[in-house]
Amino acid sequence: MVLLFVLMLITQSTAATINSVYFSVINNEQYQCNDPTCSLSTTVSVSDLRHCEVACLVDITCRTLTFDESSHACQLFLDSPNERGTLLAQTDVITLLVLSNRPAPIVCTSMFNNQSVYATGASPLSVTVGDLNGDMKSDLVITNFGTSSISVLINAGNGSFLPNVNYTAGSSTAAAAIADLNKDNKSDIIVVNMQAATISVLFNAANGFFPNQTVYSTGSTPSSIAVADVDKNNLYDVVVSNFDDNTVGVFMNMGNGILHDQVLYSTGSGPISIVVVDINGDSYSDILVANYNSDTISLLLNAGNGTFLNQTTFATGSTPQAIAVADFNLDDQLDIVVANYGSDNIGVLINTGGGSFSAQTTYPCGNDPVAVAVGDMNNDNLMDIIVTNSASNNVVIYINAGNAVFPNKTTYSTRTSPAWVSVADLNNDEKLDLIVLNSGFNDVAVQLHC
Repeated sequence: MVLLFVLMLITQSTAATINSVYFSVINNEQYQCNDPTCSLSTTVSVSDLRHCEVACLVDITCRTLTFDESSHACQLFLDSPNERGTLLAQTDVITLLVLSNRPAPIVCTSMFNNQSVYATGASPLSVTVGDLNGDMKSDLVITNFGTSSISVLINAGNGSFLPNVNYTAGSSTAAAAIADLNKDNKSDIIVVNMQAATISVLFNAANGFFPNQTVYSTGSTPSSIAVADVDKNNLYDVVVSNFDDNTVGVFMNMGNGILHDQVLYSTGSGPISIVVVDINGDSYSDILVANYNSDTISLLLNAGNGTFLNQTTFATGSTPQAIAVADFNLDDQLDIVVANYGSDNIGVLINTGGGSFSAQTTYPCGNDPVAVAVGDMNNDNLMDIIVTNSASNNVVIYINAGNAVFPNKTTYSTRTSPAWVSVADLNNDEKLDLIVLNSGFNDVAVQLHC
């Protein structure tokens, strides 16, 4: 039986536009290439036919799609049966043929394409990037503070995303991390629940579905999270900053994804942003945390067995909100960049070896910098800095001129109240794309690198 229908999707760039496509639907038939030049665009795992249709709609190269109702595999093809393919009888498979013309790709006029916008839950606070369904594409996990949930957006291919699937977590979800905690080769999600004073571990059942969760108690007002193998036993451990307790809590992985009760270590006042990396080059992961109320960064060096020494502190600007690390001067040591919310600037602290850092060098940014990311944005093998300014409604990219100097910056407008920024290669073209979370509009904006 052949049906005809139209599918429409509203996407947002600088103004709302409507993208639509006509499909011919053929039940119980499988599209198959019969020519060496016939090309499969992508394969994704989706929950139903509707999500497969949307994947084709947002991929402007898609001409034919097949959806297997048994395996939930969605295949997108660049060709149609009257070109280089044929239809074969196959139970529980639906083939859709694109009948209408597709829009031409957008022409780049700057570093990035126009943004594509995807809905989240209420008051989104953070976005984490990782491959959730094992298809070698970067998916998104967004924490929705206002709805105490996370939104999972699966990459449909070419840097476009399927509509969000929401999972309830604890009260006031604030941050998340992605890691395979139970060694089953599937990425799990660990969520910080700020008002509940807990973390939730959502285990990946298969193909990016998360039906079950386990809850662990934290300190008061947990604010951020990181994962790393801190005791080098080939299991990911979890580290959480506890804002109102002035501590970080380390949850050791006991195997099978079971976490030991947290061990607490003192920090400065109001620990708000955390990274866990090897700072002093001894191959053990150390803890760095930005302390919002004491205007410092705390460094807790790993003693070599998954326990941590007393903190060493380094001065920042006023109310440091976010922290990231990268080797800015190519000396094989990780340096620090911090977003100083109260000073309206970023600070760069250079690693001088042995767990010591230089005094910060500051660079002005917009109003109320709340998030910072690092990445080589112009492919010159130097790490650049990206910061989002919530009151200015923009993102600023600082280009590394060499030797950790950042004289040039470019500003990109965002939607209202950007709360988070990340960079990742979303379409596998070896260029970093921009991901901005807009708390004021309850959405996430993706801009692909030209």
